[in-house]
Amino acid sequence: MARSWTVAAYLARRLEQAGVGHVFGVPGDFCLPFFDAMGSSALEVVVTCNELNAGYAADGYARVNGIGALAVTWNVGGLSALNAVAGSSAERVPVVAVCGAPPAAKRPGGVLHHTVGVRDAQARAYRGVVRNAVRLGDAGSAPSFIDAALARCLGDRRPAFIELPVDVSRAACAAPQGPLAPAPFVSDPVALDAAVTHAVRKIRKAGGDGVTVLAGVEIARFGLAHEVLGLVDRLGASFVTTVHAKAVLPESHSGFAGLCIGALGDERPREAVDGAGAVLALGSLLTDLDLGLDTARIDPRRLVAAAHDRVRVGRRVYRGVTLPDFVARLREAAPAGRRTAAAGPAAAAVAPARPGVPLTSRRFYELARSVIGPASVVLADVGDAVLSVAGMPVPAGATVLCQAFYASIGWSVPATVGAAFADPTRRPLAFVGDGAFQMTAQELSTLLRHGRGAAVFVLDNRGYLMERTLHEGPFNDLHPWRYAELAGVFGGQPGLVAASEDELVAALARVSTHPRELTLVQVKLGPRDASDTLRRFGEVVRAGRGAVTLSDGGAPDGPTHGPRAAQEAGA
Repeated sequence: MARSWTVAAYLARRLEQAGVGHVFGVPGDFCLPFFDAMGSSALEVVVTCNELNAGYAADGYARVNGIGALAVTWNVGGLSALNAVAGSSAERVPVVAVCGAPPAAKRPGGVLHHTVGVRDAQARAYRGVVRNAVRLGDAGSAPSFIDAALARCLGDRRPAFIELPVDVSRAACAAPQGPLAPAPFVSDPVALDAAVTHAVRKIRKAGGDGVTVLAGVEIARFGLAHEVLGLVDRLGASFVTTVHAKAVLPESHSGFAGLCIGALGDERPREAVDGAGAVLALGSLLTDLDLGLDTARIDPRRLVAAAHDRVRVGRRVYRGVTLPDFVARLREAAPAGRRTAAAGPAAAAVAPARPGVPLTSRRFYELARSVIGPASVVLADVGDAVLSVAGMPVPAGATVLCQAFYASIGWSVPATVGAAFADPTRRPLAFVGDGAFQMTAQELSTLLRHGRGAAVFVLDNRGYLMERTLHEGPFNDLHPWRYAELAGVFGGQPGLVAASEDELVAALARVSTHPRELTLVQVKLGPRDASDTLRRFGEVVRAGRGAVTLSDGGAPDGPTHGPRAAQEAGA
């Protein structure tokens, strides 16, 4: 007997086919039919402590799995999750936000609960941050709208918003037809040819000064690490990565020159960028942090910048050119070169821990390297954690995740939940400041409820360290929590306190020997113990020099080339 389908069941099946295995969310009246449908599917529902955290968890899941999803109710759920989805949109993370809604059919008068006075307020809010947003109005058209939204999410690597009215959710619809495939984004052949030809000319002009590849996070989004390394080797180029793209290419590679963060970072990667005859920025969002605020002044005449759908060469922009197509064609056409620069220095040996010596931030990150293995997923929250983790050597195979552009503090702990579900064979290691931890600490209970192993290092300096570095004031101080006890409060093993070097080594041993457990380590640091990078960051901001010099994914305003821009390019 043929199965009958509802719209909710249809959406659940299509999410499965898109690659989603777990959906994070909070049940609520207008999304309950969809929760029922997921319960009858292969999807596993992971209920988080609130809707914002569901969005962060879906984001972390997608960064590891390739796509993630959340489900919440109308307005009170959807608007709460909006901030997380905005971060996914800004950082090009494919997350599907399914938000319930009142019945699409006209209902009698009376004020509806969860309302803000405007029926489409939720959809309007999402359309402000998500390009791919649909409101399902009837069961007949719902399958085609669902398919299109999911296909665009997979193809563009950006979020989708689907508003699902409760009556449409329960209504019968057609069965899924065929597989779900990403929406194809085919490069404009004329623009692609022109961009590659122009880029090759720029590379040849670099001559003896050589080429430096600036590797960005979209290399990970589009799975291009192998192709980009092939291009690096063909060119004989050095490469640097941005904070956002930490470990997107293996740091053991002979061409790796370090982390690019302008004058905020080390001299060698800065010289690799500043001294290059051509800088080939691949998949970099070229945000202010990617460029070390205004301290990485890349001469536009030396720049080739390829983002997900456009390429900039010098001051000319070629629209309608995909990053995968550009990398593939450039790898074929680029002149062969030979690497002359020496490989990056090996990681310095770590001095042994000294009993009773108080921990410093520098020593914490030196010693914590020991627990990062090839299968680790390292998550760094906004603040000194992300800057310090970016400077840590990590082995090939390790993944580093951070929200270094949208920079919403508190992201890391629920994102750790998502990462733990995305690949149970890889243990997440979260590095989070105490201010960020206080925002989303309750998601420890979700990890414990589902028995997911993870290590969470809470960097306790009794306040907002980054804000103290930028601007002093009593508003930066936090009420002290007994962080180590929280894991026990939520039903797990009590956490550990590390105030000295030997206490940290003991805690790291626990992390290493109990990989299937949640281990929380409270790391006690001085209230102003900041990394050198954060100190320089603060100096630049206080001096009023924190302005980015390039924008729009490497394609700021300028002459363009492509079918939609021929007139403005003067072509």
